[in-house]
Amino acid sequence: MIRGRNLRSLTVTQDSLSLCYSQEIGEIRAKTVYGVDRNEKNLTFGNAERVIQLDMSKTVSIRQTTREIVGSFKRNDVRIRRKIASKYWKRANHRTDQILHAATNLVVGVALRSDAAIALEDLKDIRKMYQKGNGQGTGYRFRLNSWPYGKAGKMLEYKSAWKGVTIISLTKSETRGSSSVHHACGERLHRPQRGDAVHARMLWCQKCKVWVDRDVNAAVVLSQRGLARFASSLPRPQDGPQPTVAREEGLASEAMKGNGTTTLILRADASKLTGGAAVDRPPNGPTS
Repeated sequence: MIRGRNLRSLTVTQDSLSLCYSQEIGEIRAKTVYGVDRNEKNLTFGNAERVIQLDMSKTVSIRQTTREIVGSFKRNDVRIRRKIASKYWKRANHRTDQILHAATNLVVGVALRSDAAIALEDLKDIRKMYQKGNGQGTGYRFRLNSWPYGKAGKMLEYKSAWKGVTIISLTKSETRGSSSVHHACGERLHRPQRGDAVHARMLWCQKCKVWVDRDVNAAVVLSQRGLARFASSLPRPQDGPQPTVAREEGLASEAMKGNGTTTLILRADASKLTGGAAVDRPPNGPTS
């Protein structure tokens, strides 16, 4: 197993043997960019040709159930309550980590097979939107504060480094408006009317006369902005010979205007993924 690798350390305990090694990983030559939109109940990634949406609602229900269980403890002993609460929250974290690992393994695996880079949005200051004092309920703030968007981002970063997949970290200005601008025409999207349960997570494009999934649209827009960054970072002709990259020319203009293709949307339940399982087709057929 360690042949050809640089062995760094060896740790032996009573019941385990740990080997730490390093090896050189060459970055893949990216041909396209997949945008990744992290949401409370789903993780969506892809480009204008194909988008895969992973249902992450199981992580929300796990933490909500754990909160209800811990809140049901009525024994007036802080030490016992703290010990039991710690036990249940560790189990909840373990279960949600399993779902996150399966989802991020799939994202990195698909990007590796497609020779794609991954564009990540900047969500550093998103906690300010639902911090204490904003007039929001405790249940709402608990749900969003337990959203593991940071852990998902870190998993994507280190797993991409292991596989040689390039990560493009978009700035706040590049991330702004990713859900509210239509990826195909650049028109600003409109929210549905209040009480419209059919289009709860959809936005209306007045120019194209279509409803679009806001998370799918955000993933495609992030992909296009990642393409623009990717094209602008390539060496100029006077800097020497350039590497051969598919669809290199016109990436910046494509990111602004879109390419007009119909996006294939694949959907899967992240809690039922095993390791790096591939999503060949959506459970209920493609959706547009």
